[in-house]
Amino acid sequence: MYAPYLDKRPQRPHGAVCTKGWPSVVGPESCLHRAYRRRIKMPLTFNSGNIRTVSGLCKIIETSLLLVAIMIQRITNTQFGQQDAHIFSMGLLVAGLIITPILLICYIVDKSITRSSLLEPVLNITLFGLLLIAAIICFVFWTRHYVPRDPNARSSGLALGCFVLFSSITYLVDGVFACRLYFRSN
Repeated sequence: MYAPYLDKRPQRPHGAVCTKGWPSVVGPESCLHRAYRRRIKMPLTFNSGNIRTVSGLCKIIETSLLLVAIMIQRITNTQFGQQDAHIFSMGLLVAGLIITPILLICYIVDKSITRSSLLEPVLNITLFGLLLIAAIICFVFWTRHYVPRDPNARSSGLALGCFVLFSSITYLVDGVFACRLYFRSN
């Protein structure tokens, strides 16, 4: 518990400007003003050359394929399979749709951030495997187990599986190139 009468420091005079031991909060000699003057200024640059690499193009393709797969599912109300498989697969699509544009933004801002990190190869290989499982579940469900009342439901379900399969293959290609880039830089 703080007791001001036990404090042996001298009391700051009212209105004093940044005396020793008692920094002022505002004013030209305040601690905030000095910290602002000392801060490191890093310019934010847009490097579009990194988008034209294999990994940058893969990120754009992955994002567009996942977006099309989600649109097919939402417009046609197509299921991936039973309820558990559908929740798993939709969670993967949304996770990929969140993670991939963030990595693309990192590529645009500074490629050295993702080049020196093992995060990108691990994410790409993991999403490849999980999206491949989701595509296989979708194909098995729509070819063997489910007899739809609507004749167009099967074709939309197989189209959904194809887009998920193509996105998983794109993640594999991106993962291979990310591994090569990571091991070459380290």
